Amino acid sequence: MHAGERGLRPDITPVATPIYNSVCYIYDDLEELDAVLAGERFGYVYARFGNPAIAALEQAMATLEAGEEAVAFSSGMAALHAAILAAGVAAGDSMVAAQDLYGGT
Repeated sequence: MHAGERGLRPDITPVATPIYNSVCYIYDDLEELDAVLAGERFGYVYARFGNPAIAALEQAMATLEAGEEAVAFSSGMAALHAAILAAGVAAGDSMVAAQDLYGGT
C-alpha cells in the first residue's frame, strides 16, 4: 500500500534538516536518473551513497573542523577502508596498527 506516500513536493524549507528514512529516490523520468548516476546532475539515488541529512552532517563537520570538506560513512568498516586507501596502502603492503583495532579490519 503506497497511498499517501508520494504527495506533492513541498516548496518550503524546514527549519531543521529532516531525517530521510528512504533508501532509494525516484525521478520523474529516466533521463534525470541517468544524469545523476553519470555525475552530470546533482541528486540522490541510494542512501549508501548519500542523502540530504548526510550532506548536512558533512557540511557541518567541515565547518566545525575548519576543513574544505568532510565525508561521512555508513559504517565503521567503510571509514577504515577509506582511511587505509587514503594512506596509500595497497595489496601486499604491510602496516602497523594497534592490537585493539576492530577485528574485522
